Amino acid sequence: MNAVSDALPGDCPLLTKPIGSGTILAAHMMSLASGEELVGALSVMARSAHASAEILGRHANAMTDVSGFGLAGHLLPPSWNLTQCR
Repeated sequence: MNAVSDALPGDCPLLTKPIGSGTILAAHMMSLASGEELVGALSVMARSAHASAEILGRHANAMTDVSGFGLAGHLLPPSWNLTQCR
């Protein structure tokens, strides 16, 4: 499987996990997130992406995780024209 930079024109992003764990972690560091919110974020982060990769890997041109760059950083590749997703 190739990196997000290998996405082809017409490819569309597909999220397999909820986003926002970074925001919850930042809120926790400022004592603004509840323990329940923190545990929920950590639970999602600890869940393996293996099953999603196995299923989608047969059909996807590119895969990546959203960590590090955030969602916006992964929506920038010029090959992703989000108005023409197939």
